[in-house]
Amino acid sequence: MEVLITLTQIFLSWQSENRFDVVCFFLTLHHFTEPRTIIEKISRSLNPKGRIIVVEPARDLFSRQNAVLVALIRILLSKAGMWYQDITIPNTIEDLELVVDEYLNEYREAKDKNEAEQSPNDNSTFAKDMLEVLNHYFDQEELTFGNSITPRMVGGIRGKSEEETLEIARFIKLFDEFATEREFLQPGVIYYSGTKNKKSFYDFDNQY
Repeated sequence: MEVLITLTQIFLSWQSENRFDVVCFFLTLHHFTEPRTIIEKISRSLNPKGRIIVVEPARDLFSRQNAVLVALIRILLSKAGMWYQDITIPNTIEDLELVVDEYLNEYREAKDKNEAEQSPNDNSTFAKDMLEVLNHYFDQEELTFGNSITPRMVGGIRGKSEEETLEIARFIKLFDEFATEREFLQPGVIYYSGTKNKKSFYDFDNQY
């Protein structure tokens, strides 16, 4: 009989004799189906006032408004011969709705329509759930957002020269930062740092 072991089970089976000052998650926490269990274990593994640093996708925050802008930019680049594939210009509102829906799903799932999943555990947890759990076990020090439309956009640009391609890519990244910072666009990434809170001291440190 085949026995399936989940990523969460593997992580929870890990034991350390030491405690840590800092633990980091870089694009990994969203692969776990039970973020509360994972963060609780991390809190146990930290020294008093230990810190956590998290950089994770915020695909659930990526909005339809973002997808509308992606559609506009890609279609215009395509008609200018600067996109890696030809995109048919929608002739009706209904056709445009379908294009926007496709791009919204692409960004939220981090894959093209016909592309296989990067990982069977991808998108197991979303940003809102991560932040709720993190703020339960940690005192938030900083939370910033970024990278809304840049991923899955700049790699498709095909300028007439490398310099032109880079110029367009840099502008899209600059526009992305501008629009996300001013909340014209919803973010695609969260940057979080926090310190182990007093509740963690009481709940966990007394167990040792």
